[in-house]
Amino acid sequence: MHDELIILAQKLHLEIRFIPSTVYDSFYSLNLKYYDAFPILLFKKFPLDDFWNQFIKRLFDILFSLFVIIFILSWLYPLIAIAILLESGKSVIYAQKRVGLGGNIFYCYKFRTMKNSKDNDIKATVKGDSRVTKLGRILRKSSLDEMPQFFNVLKGNMSVVGPRPHMVLQDNYYNDLLIKYSLRQYVKPGITGLAQVKGFRGEINSREDMQKRIIADIYYVRKWSFLLDMVIILGTVFKTVGGDKKAI
Repeated sequence: MHDELIILAQKLHLEIRFIPSTVYDSFYSLNLKYYDAFPILLFKKFPLDDFWNQFIKRLFDILFSLFVIIFILSWLYPLIAIAILLESGKSVIYAQKRVGLGGNIFYCYKFRTMKNSKDNDIKATVKGDSRVTKLGRILRKSSLDEMPQFFNVLKGNMSVVGPRPHMVLQDNYYNDLLIKYSLRQYVKPGITGLAQVKGFRGEINSREDMQKRIIADIYYVRKWSFLLDMVIILGTVFKTVGGDKKAI
């Protein structure tokens, strides 16, 4: 019946327009190409599919992370490490499996802010979490706990800006629950991101909380530009200096 209506409309010289299914929503752009004489629809490439965009972003990541490691972490790391050891003993760095580019697993580095517990890899942090140490609360509130992730950036499994990486179990859960969740993995995860600057961070209390983050992440994937990265970094600096109430 569908084909018959199209043929009839063509015979009557009527303009034909299609309303795409919800799969082809505003997160996608389509290009019309031809395979021989057959028309086909292709998803447009995302900005970071382009080699030169990848090169610019990677070059910035290397230079920026080297600057932070040499001029900030070189003296900040020993101070925080000593404070952690005095308060709660070993270890200083907590390496947790997170999901990165293309769904690949990597170890994400953070200053340890929790007491050692078998639940740390499977249970997300909540407000007032008893596992968080006194020093850990300060580090989390100021986002200093994430400073070791600049080593992740230098290694190449993270970027300065991108969607925040989630725990493996958390990632698997939301990947099954939310449509287009996996699109955030088209780019490297970041130390900061558009969702965080927009205020979508902290404890996840509902499906809607995560949906807001995914919408921001997918917008970033689709609309990436070097200028957008600079705006996000600047916004992160302002939030860090002013104190982020949603940091837990």
